[in-house]
Amino acid sequence: MIKKHIYINFLSLVLLLPLVSQSQVTYVSRSVTWNKPLTQIINESTFSNFSFDGAFYSAAKELPLWDETFFTDTIPEAVTLDNIIFIPLSTDELSLIQLSDTAIPTDVSYSVQKVLSRKKAGIHIRILPFIKDKTSGQVLKLSSFRIKFSGSVKAFKSSAKSYAANSVLSQGNWYKLAVTETGIYHLGYSDLVAMGINPSSVNPSKIGVFGIGGTMIPEANSASRADDLPECAIEVTGQADGSFDQGDQILFYAQGPVTWKYNNSKAIWEHKTHLYSDTICYFLTTDRGAGKRVQTKESSASPETDIVDSYDFYTFYEENSLNLLKSGRQWFAQIFDVILSRSYSFNVPALTAGGEVKVRSVTAAKSTLTSSFGFSIGSKSWTQVLPPVSTYQDSPVATGSTAYSSIQSVTLPLKINVTYNKSAASSAGYLDLIDVNARCDLRFTGGQFDFRDSRSTLPGHIAQYRLRDAAGKVRLWDVTDLQNTSAIKTTSAGNDLVFKLSSDTIRQFVAFDETALLKPRFIKKIPTQNLHASTGADMIIIAPQQFMPQAVRLATFHANASDLNVLILDPVWYS
Repeated sequence: MIKKHIYINFLSLVLLLPLVSQSQVTYVSRSVTWNKPLTQIINESTFSNFSFDGAFYSAAKELPLWDETFFTDTIPEAVTLDNIIFIPLSTDELSLIQLSDTAIPTDVSYSVQKVLSRKKAGIHIRILPFIKDKTSGQVLKLSSFRIKFSGSVKAFKSSAKSYAANSVLSQGNWYKLAVTETGIYHLGYSDLVAMGINPSSVNPSKIGVFGIGGTMIPEANSASRADDLPECAIEVTGQADGSFDQGDQILFYAQGPVTWKYNNSKAIWEHKTHLYSDTICYFLTTDRGAGKRVQTKESSASPETDIVDSYDFYTFYEENSLNLLKSGRQWFAQIFDVILSRSYSFNVPALTAGGEVKVRSVTAAKSTLTSSFGFSIGSKSWTQVLPPVSTYQDSPVATGSTAYSSIQSVTLPLKINVTYNKSAASSAGYLDLIDVNARCDLRFTGGQFDFRDSRSTLPGHIAQYRLRDAAGKVRLWDVTDLQNTSAIKTTSAGNDLVFKLSSDTIRQFVAFDETALLKPRFIKKIPTQNLHASTGADMIIIAPQQFMPQAVRLATFHANASDLNVLILDPVWYS
């Protein structure tokens, strides 16, 4: 069913007719060529439906639509239909109309939409080719009609974007590194040797690390994204002498496959796990010019408006082990069917006075009756209700729900009890994830300690941070901007590490000692590539060398049949 929809939508985009006229009114005549009813087998069920040349089917039991796109240099101000002729249904078609879920109007129903495809503007028209005669009540089908395009306005165009002329990876030597968690990473002399690099031939000032982090590329084409691999600020110790020696090291902050974003409306941090990879790649080069370095950030000289001695702690539970459709992006951690109750423990540092904990839970249920999940922390409990699923064929396989709860006076250790309340013998519940936020004391406990504070974030505010038990023990980096990490200049007040910064935005920090630095995994040295120098593409085919002849055949077919500019890529950079 899904493949069929994609295929037909694709046809509606490539089988396009230009709309050209010098006048303010243009007419285009069309006739509908009806065929014998179409029989389809979908999910082992057989369906019959109306059929005509170029029919668009949105669902199995819905009537097909007439569908066409017209491209033009100008967009008409008005689009109307006239000279419309309807004819009676055939004997075979009379029975089909009774089985349809589509409401039949008494007047012709159609939609007009402005579109932009392959940087060309156009008008997309979709018509329901059936009406119910007002006098007889008989259903009629469309035989022919005329489209009237009136007036014209300048066609809208895609927004102009500038792109790099050449790719970052187009020159120099490149080494692919992998990380699986967020933190500060370390590379030393022996690590470079293991990568096949001769450290004595390296000018440390030219070492650079590039990477976009663990955030997924946006699905929407209109969303902003990096044009190329951005460079990350790194620290290279011992580079002043112009050589990379024993004891010298490279430090850089890397983001793993789990990212966090603050939900302002719910006042809670929510995590997102990368859907397609559990490993995030960075790229190291030793000869591409002066590398980007971690800069020192001075403490603010302005008086503080907030004293920050506690912070937003977050953690989560999520396991992508169940997929209800065996397809798609939605995964769940556990099913609640035979086993209806489970407990989940979370390692949370010392809570501040009041013991506040916030919980975000995402669940689903497959049940024909309303069911619910029950959650509890100690004596505090809350319920998450899930509506029933419909028995209609095209309905979702399960219904989902996201709940937010704030619990006070929580004591540690933290354990969340989860119970699914079945409403029918066939009901099953599914836990997707649990996010936990807690307000904790700002105290260094060793290793790498990340922290942030949403409460002091206001325009014009200056926050004084007091990190307990950290004076003389740690270094502090501001990692709010992944590509522009900075080292914070701090002072000591007893055992506290103290610094002041503007808090007009939420800042992310990492305090660390050098005994707990992470090490990236070296994957391989990669060849250069220059995708930015390509002339652009309507289709991209990624094929390893063993499938390259087939990829070339496919590219040639689409170039000849659909006039597409096809680019073939070897996935050597992605493996």
